[in-house]
Amino acid sequence: MVFLTNHLRLAAATVAEAYRQRWQIELFFKAIKQNLKIKTFAGASPNTVLIWMFSALIAMLMVRLMQLRLCFS
Repeated sequence: MVFLTNHLRLAAATVAEAYRQRWQIELFFKAIKQNLKIKTFAGASPNTVLIWMFSALIAMLMVRLMQLRLCFS
């Protein structure tokens, strides 16, 4: 893989790790949109986005917990 950056003082491993973490965030938002049918956020302020993210995360965890409980019943 080739990673391009303008931060020449960073090590290649550091840049690769930043891309990996960013990709995990992208996957999280993709899962929220697919599973919870959220197309847009209601607001743009940082507080509003945090509330939406935590609410979606709690909802996803509750759904997953219920799936696991039904699977083991």
